[in-house]
Amino acid sequence: MLGRSPPTKSELHPPKQAPSTWQVFFADWLEEHRTRNPRRLNVAQAAKEAGQVYHNLKPDQREKLKSRALAAKEDREREMLEWKRRLTPDDIRRENVFRAAQRKAGKSRRGNLKDPNAPKKPLSAYFMFLQYIRANMALVQEVFGDETETTKQSVLAAAKWRSLSDDEKKVRAHILSSVRAPAHGQCHTSLAPVPLSIPRHSPANKTLILGSTPDTCVA
Repeated sequence: MLGRSPPTKSELHPPKQAPSTWQVFFADWLEEHRTRNPRRLNVAQAAKEAGQVYHNLKPDQREKLKSRALAAKEDREREMLEWKRRLTPDDIRRENVFRAAQRKAGKSRRGNLKDPNAPKKPLSAYFMFLQYIRANMALVQEVFGDETETTKQSVLAAAKWRSLSDDEKKVRAHILSSVRAPAHGQCHTSLAPVPLSIPRHSPANKTLILGSTPDTCVA
């Protein structure tokens, strides 16, 4: 029995994309233009005239538009979360069949939808390592120094991870997988800070010893 052909269009109707700052302004401009001027403009002419006004906006006017666009984006993100929660596994399966067919045909590069209700995959040893660093002020200072930008912190943590030997990575993965890293701003109640570099002949390579509660946590 032959399987059904993949759908030729998406059957889902997600919330509309939030407008950009320009789109917020253009919608306002069109509304005002229709009120003041009965003359109809085609889209190209309207965009040209509105663009000239938009280019000459004062900084405070532009900031107000940015704030409205940001608020619309936040509203859309909340709507998307709610919309995704209502999707059934069959909705997601059919949509992913469609997206896979579109990618294969070279018509789209969109990835598959993820089921928000599916069990989360366990964190890799590196990401547990990164979480553990960020949860302890002493390790934050040791690895990140004065760097506060998240992306650059991740680069520093990755370099630290690469500097560990395979044995050190295995020991650290075993320790961190036995206990969840604390949330940002919370102290761990059972796992003492583990040295980032474990000597080759350290007892930690043979025996896992958990110590007392660390005193320093990220505020």
